Amino acid sequence: MKYSETWLREWVNLDLPQAKICQTLTMSGLEVESITAVAQPFHHVIIGEIITVKPHPNADRLRICEVKVANQ
Repeated sequence: MKYSETWLREWVNLDLPQAKICQTLTMSGLEVESITAVAQPFHHVIIGEIITVKPHPNADRLRICEVKVANQ
């Protein structure tokens, strides 16, 4: 069976690293055969916060947003 680590941590209060959880499960009789990532790591992702939103002066369906982006 496949279980999500996030799901497991929701049900059981685990403040352990992933390797320790796998070892503990295996030692209790639930063999961990493999660990598979759900998604590839993100690259070139920039996080921003929308500060203001104003209507566009020349279009009814567009908005002008002021966005605060963290320094890189």
